[in-house]
Amino acid sequence: MKSKILFVLLFATLCFSRGFAEEPLKILVFGNSYSHCVIEDLPEFAKAAGERPVEVVCLRIAGLDKHWKAIEAGEQDPASAKAKVALETDYKAKVASAETIKNTKWDVIVLQQISVQSPDAKTYMPYAKKIYDYCKQHNPGARVVFYQTHAYRDDSIKYKGSANKNFREPYSEDEMHKDVRASVLSSAKALGIEVVPVGDAFQLARKSPLWGYSFPDPNFDYETAEPPATPNEKNSLHIGFKWGKEVRKSGKMYQIDCHPNNLGRYLGGAVFYEVLFGKSAENLTYLPEKKKGGGKSDLDLDADKGLTPEGAAALRKIAHQAVEAFRQEFPNLKP
Repeated sequence: MKSKILFVLLFATLCFSRGFAEEPLKILVFGNSYSHCVIEDLPEFAKAAGERPVEVVCLRIAGLDKHWKAIEAGEQDPASAKAKVALETDYKAKVASAETIKNTKWDVIVLQQISVQSPDAKTYMPYAKKIYDYCKQHNPGARVVFYQTHAYRDDSIKYKGSANKNFREPYSEDEMHKDVRASVLSSAKALGIEVVPVGDAFQLARKSPLWGYSFPDPNFDYETAEPPATPNEKNSLHIGFKWGKEVRKSGKMYQIDCHPNNLGRYLGGAVFYEVLFGKSAENLTYLPEKKKGGGKSDLDLDADKGLTPEGAAALRKIAHQAVEAFRQEFPNLKP
C-alpha cells in the first residue's frame, strides 16, 4: 500500500514539475518597431535551445514618455483612446497598457527608447523610472532590462539637415552609438537594472570583415537614379535603401530604412537570448528559413531563403562577443 502511495506521489510530482517547466516566459516590452523586429526571433532561439516557451507582448508607441502617459490614462479610464497602444503583430489591434501590466504575471519587462530620442539621455527620465516603479508595484518579481538599440547607418537621411533635434550635424553611426550607449547606461545604472547590448553587437559586426558595410556605392548615382534601382548594400544589417518615403532636395523619393534586416534581427535575437537565459548562443542550431527585410550579404544570399549556416554562426559569435565584452566592462550591470 505504501509503495502505491509513493508511486502516486512521485507521478504527481513529475507531472507538476513538467507542467511548471513548460510555463512560458512572459515578456512585456515598452518599445516600438525596433523591439518587435529584434525580439521576434527570441522564441525560436529559446525553442532551439530547449528552453521554456517564450511569449512576448510588445507595446508599440513612440517613446517612453508616451508609454507612461498611456499608463496614466489607463489608470484614469481603461476605455480611453489615450490608454491604447498597438500590439506587436497587428497594427490595428489595441490593448490598454495599464490593464495589461496589472492583469498579467510578467517574468521580464523590457524598456526601450524610440530611436529618434535614443541618443538624448534627457528623454529617458523620469519616464523610465515611472514605468519601472509601476511595473514593480504590480509585478514585484519581474526582471527588468533596458534594450540598448542600434544606431542608424552612416548614410541615413535622418542625419542630414538637422532633421532631428536630438542629432548633431554632422552626425555618424559611431557617434549615435556612443550617445545611445551612454544614455541607456545612465538610466540602467539609475534603476539598477540589466542592459541588453544589441547596439554593441551591431557595432562589433559593422567593424568585422564579414559585416563591414561600405557607403556610398561608387557604381550608383544617388541623385539621378530611378526606381527600382538600388545601390549595392552587401553586408548591411539594416534594411537600407527603399523608394517612396522621404523627399530629397532633388525631388527624388527614397529613404534609408533604419530597421534591422534579417541579418540584424537574427543578431539582436541572439543577444537577447544570451542575456535573458544567461547562456551562449554560439552553439545553437536555430536557422530561420525565411525572413522579411532582405539582407544582401554573401552569407545571406537570398532573403527568401534566409541565412546560411555560416552566416548565422558568424552572427551568433558576434552576439556572444558583445555580451561578454559588456560583462567585462560593467560587471555590476548584468548580463
